[in-house]
Amino acid sequence: MNAAVHPNRWAHRMAVATAAVTFLMIVVGGLVTTMEAGDSEPTWNPMRFWEWFGQDKLPGNLFYEIWHRRIGMLVGLLTVATGALLWRGSSRRLRGLCIAALIGVLAQAGLGGLRVRMVSDPNVQDFFFRLTGSQPGVKDAQLVVRMIHAATAQAFFCVTVTLALLSSRYWARGGNPMQSSSSGSIFKLGRFALVLIFVQLLLGAFVRHARFIQEEQNFVGTLLHIGMAFWVLAVVLILAGKTLKAAEGIQPVRTTTLFLVAAIFVQPFLGFMAWMILPDPLDTVHIGPTAAIVRTGHVATGALIFAACTFLTLMAYRHTDRSKPGGAPILPAGLKQGAQA
Repeated sequence: MNAAVHPNRWAHRMAVATAAVTFLMIVVGGLVTTMEAGDSEPTWNPMRFWEWFGQDKLPGNLFYEIWHRRIGMLVGLLTVATGALLWRGSSRRLRGLCIAALIGVLAQAGLGGLRVRMVSDPNVQDFFFRLTGSQPGVKDAQLVVRMIHAATAQAFFCVTVTLALLSSRYWARGGNPMQSSSSGSIFKLGRFALVLIFVQLLLGAFVRHARFIQEEQNFVGTLLHIGMAFWVLAVVLILAGKTLKAAEGIQPVRTTTLFLVAAIFVQPFLGFMAWMILPDPLDTVHIGPTAAIVRTGHVATGALIFAACTFLTLMAYRHTDRSKPGGAPILPAGLKQGAQA
């Protein structure tokens, strides 16, 4: 095989590491929200980042918040390293994805800092007060920033898993097309499922963060979150059924599909248990290990569902039979095809 189509092994390993650490960052970020630990360290100055590493003993909620920042910094370094390794010999599309990852991690860091300083910095509070014209408006702005921060983390995670997939040997080798002409419809349905899942993640972020900002349970948001869960479940099951039928003999696609189905059934159970274990959403004092694990697990499983659906949608694109009308053209590994130029 021509060297131009070989994936860079170290770039792939770095991309996988970036995705794994990003998932860890989401888990710890979920713990920060669950324990309402985001305000435990009111200072946020990236120009003095070394101060986040100078504390050996981190009491209480400070532990979650400081480690969230430390892991976030590691994600940033891994993102830069992944982009540098993938840049040489890559197509414009893959380079664009590397740039998107870098912009995403910088935006995520900035949103995290803004979320902290909206509570601790009087100048930032005054800016948003003048912008919104009222104290309730400032609280609404805090909620929006929190939601965007949570949503950006999920979107960035999907960018990292996409980089890991496109730099893999599996993507470079390609494989047999799906045994049905439905691969194109699977790709379209997968994109639709991704939109629904992202909306559901936004609603979940609203439910989780609104309880602290508005100091009450938001029943409308909760009902919308529950209702959207049924839509996501239905679309994902239809997607899984079509994929399993079309991808007979393509083991990576089938494995990803089965994982997605398992996660989509676990997720409602975790959501229900999170409410049953601790019905009062404002009670962070009495959150025990079980409640914290269940609530954070609900967030983590949502991220895995989003990532698995991204994988499956890209796989459907990869295994489209290009010899048929409507077949999507695909560049193996997203790399330049020097031999075909």
